[in-house]
Amino acid sequence: MNRMPFGVVGAERALEIASRRLTGEYAEVRAAFDPDEKKLRALEPELEARGICCFRDFMKFAGCGIGAMIISGGELDRAQYAIKALRRGVHVLSEPPMALTLDDVSRIERASRESGKYYALAVYSCHRREVLLAKELFRRGDIGRLVYAEGSSFVRFSDRAAGIPSTFNCAGSVGQALITCGQRAVRVSGFESRSSSASLGVELLELSNGALCRAVNGSLLSPRERGLRLIGESGSLEIIGGGVLLTDGTGKTRRNVLSRPEGFLLDGMCRGGSFEESSAIAGFAAKLLGDSAAAARCIDVYRAADISLPGMIAHRSIIDGGRPLPVPDLRSDEGRDACRGDRFGFAVADEKYRLPVSLKN
Repeated sequence: MNRMPFGVVGAERALEIASRRLTGEYAEVRAAFDPDEKKLRALEPELEARGICCFRDFMKFAGCGIGAMIISGGELDRAQYAIKALRRGVHVLSEPPMALTLDDVSRIERASRESGKYYALAVYSCHRREVLLAKELFRRGDIGRLVYAEGSSFVRFSDRAAGIPSTFNCAGSVGQALITCGQRAVRVSGFESRSSSASLGVELLELSNGALCRAVNGSLLSPRERGLRLIGESGSLEIIGGGVLLTDGTGKTRRNVLSRPEGFLLDGMCRGGSFEESSAIAGFAAKLLGDSAAAARCIDVYRAADISLPGMIAHRSIIDGGRPLPVPDLRSDEGRDACRGDRFGFAVADEKYRLPVSLKN
């Protein structure tokens, strides 16, 4: 099989992906870029020993012959790299956050649409075996029409990205719920804890089918934790301890009803290490090579916006006292217009949106 040449933004992440073979049999890491020259210089010998060329100039990196890139590393503003890469003719897989403003989300969508290049978001919690299993059970109608969903995602406080409000880290919590049920949020209200020892945000979502969803996310002193629960008109699904519990309309509960979801394994995936990381990365590469099963698993630019926008808008809702705010749909011109030019972010304060002191740092 001809492997697609990949580049990685983030020298440490490039080395990790290459050494753990997270691209599987579909791609190989050929180039790395890092804006931190000190870090790149320290890792350059080991990267080059693996046949990975190192770049200090992003545009030279994007034009070095790679077919796709993974945007990771310590840089939070990944949107600018994604937009430049798409316009340079390179497919993009970005780790969260997708962007820091609504305008950047709209610019990513436009760059992908106009260039014809594929943009995907690597939300690893959405590739967990239990989430894929819950998605399969829900899609076959085992709990009926969705009434309520909730997702949660916590990381250790020490892992928190410095300065980012909790709701900007909602890809794990919101993503699990929306990917499983196939809906999108149309309105969101946000609330945030003011604890000095934690970063905790809650988003209340009204979904496109009228169901309600609660997403809880942030950084706590407790270990990493991720949860998912869906309640339908005729049953419920819940992920507990690495398994899926299905309760039908009679109240009978069954565990792991399916041994594995349909299309569960991709032939060329990484055989060891993290399944969810390899599912996202190898699946993205396989999609670019024409694998329809992998394509169904990728989170494209529109689903990426569905997952990312609620957290960004919830932050605005928090500042406005929890007022419900609409969530634009970038599939429509109206939704694109609503995002275009909106540069409000967590580092912005004006007369209407004056940031509390706890959110400025």
